[in-house]
This record gives sequence, C-alpha cells and structure tokens, in this order.
Amino acid sequence: MRKFPRVEDGVTFSDDELDYRGLPNFTIEYALTEREDAEIAQATERLRRAGHALGTFVADPRLLPNGSSLHYMGTMRAGTDPETSVADPYSRVWGFDNLLVGGNGLIPTANTMNPTLTSVAIAVRGARRLAEELRGGGTAEAEVAAEAVGA
Repeated sequence: MRKFPRVEDGVTFSDDELDYRGLPNFTIEYALTEREDAEIAQATERLRRAGHALGTFVADPRLLPNGSSLHYMGTMRAGTDPETSVADPYSRVWGFDNLLVGGNGLIPTANTMNPTLTSVAIAVRGARRLAEELRGGGTAEAEVAAEAVGA
C-alpha cells in the first residue's frame, strides 16, 4: 500500500505549546483515503490467508495507529513544482542556491518499508549533483526547470 499525497496532510508548529526542549511542538495532520483503506483491508486479508496456510498466527495482523511510525516522510517533499514541493529532485530548496536538505522528509509519500535506503539514495543523488556543480557543471535549478518542461 502506498500513501497518496493529500493537500490536507502536513505538519504544523505551535509557538504556544513547547516540547521538552523548549522548541515549538508539532502536530501531524494525516488521514487515509477510501482507496487506501480498501488497499489495507485487502492486504490484511492476504496476510491472514498466508498466515493460516503456514500455521497459527502469533498475533493477528493489525494496522498501527496513524502517527505511530518513527519514520516521518513527506514533511518537506521533493518534486518538480515549487508550488507543491519544498525541494527540487536534487534536494535543493526552491529559491535558494545554497540550501540543500536531506532525510525522510524528502520522500513524497509514506511507504510500507523502512525508508533508510530511499533516503540515502536521495542524499547521494543530491550530493552528486552538488559535486558536479562545484566542478563547474551548472546550476541545479536551471537544469530541473528544463527537465520539468521537457527541454
């Protein structure tokens, strides 16, 4: 199952409510669509069938509550459109030549696996592009803009 992006999903920070370090506390707004609920129900049924074919379940398959993951993703999405993403596909924040970001937040949607390898692949892609630029290979924003329009 893949989490499809929704405009309503996001992270907000509160200056009125601080965390234990004194930083603004955050709230994650996140909901599943009917399509995702249906996919989860189908996957759960497949797990039950596979489990029963193998023997007895130690625990029945279940979905953890929203927000229980420690691998938050999509909080600073990468994409090809500055209106719907924070960074370009090479991890450069739109509108800033000298700011690259990394981590799970660049992965546009949640996935069903540990995201470490995906995060590393995104970081390597951004680092390679930066190294190319530092060697005189051009700016990422110009190339990303050209790719976005199919040039």
